[in-house]
Amino acid sequence: MRKLDLLFLLVVAALLGMMLRPEQPETRLYGSWEFRDGEETVVVTFKPDHIVDVLEDAHKIEHATYRTDFSTTPARMDLTLKDKDQVQTIFELTPEGELRIEDTQAGQPRPTRFGEKTIVLKRQTP
Repeated sequence: MRKLDLLFLLVVAALLGMMLRPEQPETRLYGSWEFRDGEETVVVTFKPDHIVDVLEDAHKIEHATYRTDFSTTPARMDLTLKDKDQVQTIFELTPEGELRIEDTQAGQPRPTRFGEKTIVLKRQTP
């Protein structure tokens, strides 16, 4: 077999492997989500490098790192804020395409269910 044919087969096999690999749940979180907080629009952007930025009316108000755990229901999210405070919360990606996150503060225990403090975000259209 010629080297070029072998290289072609290897590339095709790699591409097929990527296409057949199931989507990781976390990839559905990537991108920008928004919600209204009174008169202000808040945009939350989750990036593949585990960085999350929060903008309020186009002004950055938070930059943090995040970790997710999709093995629980509801899924868990841990945030490390720029001042190193830790926030533990729960979230879900709904069948309607919304992101629900239970609002909690640093140092509080992780909520176990959604309640009055649930924030519903909609994916921002490009």
